[in-house]
Parts: sequence; structure tokens; C-alpha cells
Amino acid sequence: MKSDSIQKGLPLMLLSLCAALLAVSGQSLWIDEANSAEKALAGTWNDFLRLLIGRGGSDAQMPFYMAWLWGWEKLSGSHEWALRAANIPWFLLAQVALYWGLLHRPGWARASCVMACASPFLWQYMDEVRPYIMQYAGAAASLAGIIRLFDPQAPSPVRWPVFLVLAAGAVVICGSSMLGALFAGCWGVAVLASYWLVQGRPQWQIDWRGWSILAVAGLGLMLLGLYFAWTLSRGTGAAKMGDEGLLSLIFAAYEVIGFTGLGPGRLEIREQGIASFLPHASSLAVLAALSAGCFVLWLWKLPIGKMPMRSVLPQAVAAAACVFVPIIILVILSKLTGFRVLGRHFMPLAPLWIVLAGAVLSQLLATPGRGARALVSCWLALLLASCFQFRYQVRHSKDDYRGAAAIARQALARGEVVWWVADTAGARYYGLNEQSIPPGKLLLPVRLDSQRLAAFAEPDWVVVSKPDVYDPGNAVGSWLRQSGFQAVARLQAFVVWRPSRLEEKY
Repeated sequence: MKSDSIQKGLPLMLLSLCAALLAVSGQSLWIDEANSAEKALAGTWNDFLRLLIGRGGSDAQMPFYMAWLWGWEKLSGSHEWALRAANIPWFLLAQVALYWGLLHRPGWARASCVMACASPFLWQYMDEVRPYIMQYAGAAASLAGIIRLFDPQAPSPVRWPVFLVLAAGAVVICGSSMLGALFAGCWGVAVLASYWLVQGRPQWQIDWRGWSILAVAGLGLMLLGLYFAWTLSRGTGAAKMGDEGLLSLIFAAYEVIGFTGLGPGRLEIREQGIASFLPHASSLAVLAALSAGCFVLWLWKLPIGKMPMRSVLPQAVAAAACVFVPIIILVILSKLTGFRVLGRHFMPLAPLWIVLAGAVLSQLLATPGRGARALVSCWLALLLASCFQFRYQVRHSKDDYRGAAAIARQALARGEVVWWVADTAGARYYGLNEQSIPPGKLLLPVRLDSQRLAAFAEPDWVVVSKPDVYDPGNAVGSWLRQSGFQAVARLQAFVVWRPSRLEEKY
């Protein structure tokens, strides 16, 4: 970057840092985060590898992120905020990549960075000890390289730094999660197809440095492919939660576009389904109307008749393929394997949405008159409201493993018996471990049925989270009702039970 470009970009990077610091919280870790944290807390590299490979699950298919988190924890510590802060450098790198990729269109570059700072979707996953922001950074770098390759206004001829950014992004997006390889592969095919079809751009100049970069990246991707094949042969993978078809895709779009903060919390949606959206219908409708209005006005003002369709049309087709081909493949996989498609699985598409929203923002802010500016300003303000609601509203709080574990630890300290019917990684992170607790005092989740329950010591406390996951046969629920237990405390995603004969309430 030139010095004047760097100076103009510094305020944007400061804004990005402020947004990231606001997005990251110290709330309790929930299920997936606790499983990530367990690997990060491994004392040695060998212990880390043993946990990563031995425990199975999808974590083994996130090698770059898990290795990054392990190293980050050794510097930052194991506090919830510190672990989530591992996302901040990747968000800042993504901002730098997008700004660089659009440097030849400064208004668009600034607007895209602002839209990223105001994205409820990115705020949501910056606040998770999971690989999605690393994945976003890889996708942003890949998109920046693609823009530099194909945008007619981009500096020409293309030189080796473009291929370095493009290749680094591809490797990061694949190494952060196996699912990223699907998107990177589709984008690679689209780039090659566009290269042969698009006219009016000079041939890419690739010297020995460019070829070296591509060769190293190709080797890295091949090794990652072999690693992923090996993990699949060991039976690792995401939990099968059941496919919800079109509803999953609608909810994914709902998350990516930025409605999350203004709508119901995850637990409300889990328990009430579509009915949970009714109390929030007005605010969601306003955001939908503003978003649609901004995009319609932007399309209306596009000089479509002046565009060189011979070059624009192939690029538009390639862009559509980059979006819809991975979606179609994901839907097919979900049907075949029972893998539930969620909004976070479309994180590689988030930079495309951010850049598109940035184009709308920059165009409408530059439009003469107050109407367009007022419309886009209201849209941006409501997106920020969605960000802050997601971050600070109680309904969006994470599963309270910290509070539930505190109740269990206090009971165990008094010599009482506790049944913990919830995630074991969350229990271990918050100090509940069978190795450090007298035998028979703590029961962690096992395949429970009524006959096995009768063999355990009757509990003084039962801590239950998400019975559909941890008590799918309803053995514990039935036992609690038959044994006269009562709910004495409710925490986010938890219910704490006590025998009704005991008058003491928590």
C-alpha cells in the first residue's frame, strides 16, 4: 500500500479494532466453545495432538484454527474473553485484505470496512471460540485477490503479491475448516473459467515468484486434502443433528444478512420454533424493508446500459456460481448425511455480502439529495442496533455452563451427590472432573436408561441442559418426575432440580 492509502486506512483499522473489542465478551463458554478450549488448554503439543485426534468430532477437521488457539492460549491465558480474543487478529487481517483489494475504489473500500464493523453476523462469531472468523479472513483475502485479478479498474498488470494474497487466503480458508475446502474449490474453478472467458483484461503476468507461490499453495492444499481424508477414515465429523431442508437455508440467510440481534435468541428458536419470531416481527420487518429498499435503489442507479456485457456477463455468472454451487452441494450433503446446515457454515460467503453491501453503501452515500443518504443511514443504524442487541441482550446469552457448574461445585463441596446431564467438556472447563471428585458424588452423561439410573446413588442435585441432546430417551426426565423432584433454578439453557422433600431452595 502507498503511504497515503495507509494513512487513510488507519482510522478504519482503529474502528475495526473497537468493533472487535465490543463484540468479544467474557460470557460463559457454551458446548462447542468448551470443546475448543479443552484442546487449547493442553499443556504440551503432544497432549494437544492427542486430544485433537483422539476425541474425534469436527475439531480434528479444523487444524489451523486449533493450532492457532493452542498457541494463543499460551500467551493470553484461558479466560473466556482471552480465548475469544483470538478472533480479533483475524478480523483485522480480513479488514486489511478487503481494503487492499478495493484500494483502486477508495469509497467502496471504506464502505466495505464499515459494513464489516456493523455486521451482526460477524459480531456473533467474533464472540465464539470457533474457527469462523479465521475462515472469514481466508475468504476475504481470496476475494481481495480475485477482485484484483478481474476488476477492470484494478492496477494492471497483475503481479506476484496478488497471487500471494489469493493463495494465502485459499490455504487459510481450507486449513481453518474442512468445509472451507468446498468453497475454495468452487472459487478456484470459477477463477479459471473466468480467465478463459473474460475479454478486455490484460493477461496475468506470472513470473517465477508467482509460480512459486502457486506451487507452494498447491502442495499445502494437497497435504490438507490428505489430512482431511485421513480424519474421515477415522470417523471424525460434525454431529448429525438432522436436516431441516429449506428452513435451514432461510435461517442461514437470516443470520448472514444481519437480522440475528433483532430477533429471538437461539434457545427461544429451539423451544418455540417459528412462533418465537412473532414478538420481534416489527423490528425485523423494518430491517428487511430498509435492506430491500437500499438494494433496489442501488440497482436502479446502476448504469447497466453502459456496461461492457461481453466481459461483465461471464463475471456475473462466475460470481453466481461461487455463491450457489457450494450451497447446492451443502444441501445435497445434508440430505445424504443428516448434517444440519446452519448460518455459520456459510461464513466463506460473508465477504461477498460485505463487499456487496459496501457497494450499496458507497453508491447511495454519494448520491445527490438527502433521500438516499437517509435511507442508507437508517439501514446502517439498524444493523448496529442488531449488533448491540445480540451482544448485550439477555435473550442472546450463551449457555450458562459457568453458573451451572458453580451450583454443582458448591453441592459437591458439601458432600452432596450431583447428576450432571450436560456437556462434559463444559463441565471440565469449569472444574467438574470425575478424577478430582470422590467416586459416586458426580455422575457425568452416559447412555442412561431407567435401569441404569436405579444403580446410581440418589442425587441431591440434578443439573440438566438441552434434554433433547443429553437425555434423548427422556430417562432422566421421567425419573425426576417419578421421584418427586422440582425445578429450583433456571439458568440460560439449564434447569437445576432438587428433591421436593428438601425444603432448601437454591
